[in-house]
Amino acid sequence: MGIWRNPPSAAVTVAAILASVTPSVVGADNFHPGRVVERGSNSPVSADVKAWAPSSQTNSGTDCPEFGDTPIDARISEASSGEFGLKVSADHNSYHVVYCANGYHRRVDRHLPNGEDGSPVVPIPAQLRRQSGEAAVQNDAVRLAVFALNELTYLYEINPEAVGTALGEYSSVITEQDESAGEVLDVLLQMIVQWSPSNQ
Repeated sequence: MGIWRNPPSAAVTVAAILASVTPSVVGADNFHPGRVVERGSNSPVSADVKAWAPSSQTNSGTDCPEFGDTPIDARISEASSGEFGLKVSADHNSYHVVYCANGYHRRVDRHLPNGEDGSPVVPIPAQLRRQSGEAAVQNDAVRLAVFALNELTYLYEINPEAVGTALGEYSSVITEQDESAGEVLDVLLQMIVQWSPSNQ
């Protein structure tokens, strides 16, 4: 039930995409609120939450992933609510967020749009899975893949030009930092078009 309890609406999804190209004051900090919960129970989780400038991972093994020497910002989510807030300089077009908590699988969310001040971290809430909960992964992988494709296709059916422009522009933004990630977004747009019932 966890990942389906509060799925993002179409409006939230497209807003997150379009926020990536919203102009910000150069040098200012954008504040991004977020929340961490346990997948399944939806209980708040106290986790180390760090924002990183996009780059190659600089450590390996079982450590909490790092992307450079110093994070952009680092917080601990509130134990009572799972809430946190990250400050990311508007000089960064995108950022990575890493979540680590004892007893949970670590989570890395890459190339999040550094949109306007006050725009939430994507996703909200971020769900962490207990290290003993691997059995649900296979089932959730299929459900989440189909959900994501259907949600994006829903937006595409509403306004193909807006979706194509948003993904194309964001692909250009992150290609400057990570060419392979930009290519993934280009392929994703092709997948959405192929998934659309109007193209069957």
